[in-house]
Amino acid sequence: KKPAKQLPPNSEMMNPVMLLNQMRPGTTYEDVAKEGNPPAIVFTVKTICEGEEFFGKGNNKKVARKNCAYAACSKLFDIKYPE
Repeated sequence: KKPAKQLPPNSEMMNPVMLLNQMRPGTTYEDVAKEGNPPAIVFTVKTICEGEEFFGKGNNKKVARKNCAYAACSKLFDIKYPE
């Protein structure tokens, strides 16, 4: 698939994982680390996009992947996400 040429409207309101997959099809995430003991486990996920590595941490893999995509979208597309 070809990458999208321009960001969709209201891209800051989209789920960052969905946006990154739309803008950079074929993006994959790799589970890098799992720290701590249950129930306080912290997962770390990594993706490589446009030659740069982005990391995200979270209390489950889904949150870690979302935080990783937040980092990538913020840097690559200059998106300012609401707090």
